[in-house]
Amino acid sequence: MAMNKRGRKNKLFYNFLISYIVILIIPLLLGSFAYVNVQNLVKEDSINFNLSILEQTRDIMDNRLEELSKMCNQLALNTKFRRILSLSNPILHTEYYNFYEFINDLKPYTITDNFIGSFLIYFKKPGLIFTPNTFYRESFFYNNFFKYGDMTSDEWFDTMLKDYHEEIIFPR
Repeated sequence: MAMNKRGRKNKLFYNFLISYIVILIIPLLLGSFAYVNVQNLVKEDSINFNLSILEQTRDIMDNRLEELSKMCNQLALNTKFRRILSLSNPILHTEYYNFYEFINDLKPYTITDNFIGSFLIYFKKPGLIFTPNTFYRESFFYNNFFKYGDMTSDEWFDTMLKDYHEEIIFPR
């Protein structure tokens, strides 16, 4: 009889234990299922958001590069630009007024476009660099304002002029 009571207590204990485990496992499984689904949803939303931001950035950069291309086309049609392009060394003193006029033609590009903070135009033949404020000889400008790493001015100009570069951005 004592064994029978003990067997019933064990059976009752195991019945309660199993029911509690089942009650515990059901919310655990539901919670795990919900967690995995939410995790996948958040991951997918994050990827979609980042792709959207990248697409917007690409579109903005494409538009800005298109603006730069239009600016280059406008400059190419400028008669003062063409005159400087045809110069060779030595430069006559009479050309300096043309340089001043060309610099004045460059100023509106920095005023009307927030994207372009500053720019320069390099003319290889006369070895001059123009900015919207002034112009420089190439070696003076490179050595005093635009040193690029450990490169000398000759190395840098050779690198830049060796190949055709279109819409390429060099790291600073």
